[in-house]
Amino acid sequence: MDSTTQRLGSIDRLRGAVMVLMLIDHVREFFYLHLQVGDPMSIASTPPELFFTRLTSHVCAPVFVLLTGLGPGFTAAGAACRKRRPIWPGAGCC
Repeated sequence: MDSTTQRLGSIDRLRGAVMVLMLIDHVREFFYLHLQVGDPMSIASTPPELFFTRLTSHVCAPVFVLLTGLGPGFTAAGAACRKRRPIWPGAGCC
């Protein structure tokens, strides 16, 4: 990476946390394979740990997609900003 581009660490950390939570949900399939549940989101017939792993997965998936789109969005915004030339020096938009 050159000195003009920097990654936002907070976005990468949040994306990593979301990936870990989604990994826990996917690994859950291995441990609950013997326990056949009709609907994992039904509170009445589902153990609490299974219900909450599914709930976090349902929340994490849209967050992951949003964070995945932020990278190209920031890149495009930075490229558009670098194309414009400021009227006076030091008045750049970035």
